[in-house]
Amino acid sequence: RYGTEKIIFNLACKGRDEAYLKRYVEEVYKRGIRNALILQGDGRSPVKPTDLIKYASSYLNVGAVANPNAEDMERELELTNRKIMAGAKYLLTQPVFDLERSQEFSMALPDINIYYGLIVLPSRYEDAVLIPRRYPGIEIPDETLYRLRDGSTNLDIAREILDGFRRNGMNTYVSSPSYGAIASLLS
Repeated sequence: RYGTEKIIFNLACKGRDEAYLKRYVEEVYKRGIRNALILQGDGRSPVKPTDLIKYASSYLNVGAVANPNAEDMERELELTNRKIMAGAKYLLTQPVFDLERSQEFSMALPDINIYYGLIVLPSRYEDAVLIPRRYPGIEIPDETLYRLRDGSTNLDIAREILDGFRRNGMNTYVSSPSYGAIASLLS
């Protein structure tokens, strides 16, 4: 059996009622899982993530999502603080490309562990430019896209961001559709 204490299960509220979500939390707890990431999911839900975070935190170490890329940072911080007050112990963010904005976000939330999302962009500019349209909440600065168009590699860009997180003592998680890209990034 895999060590369930190391698993973080992802639970989206969208499309599920409160009774189902509570049973789900109780069931994963019975199976030995102790960590959850609770999020809204794409679209609206009758269950607020903060309500489920509050319930689940009596069973689990609960994390929530946050978006340091949000246009209205004040509103995003208000929503994030509600999740923290409900019981969230850590945050995972949307992928970020702006280190300065991420640092500002960290300074506004000094009492919680934040794991900043880092994605390795597709190697082709034509593919990378489509990401914000396909994945709401991911914003790629024009400067980053122009660098990719003008010859910087996707791994060079990702390494610079990762190095910036490391220099500033910021946690990160890395994702890519290609294991090879992640292996190259971390080597």
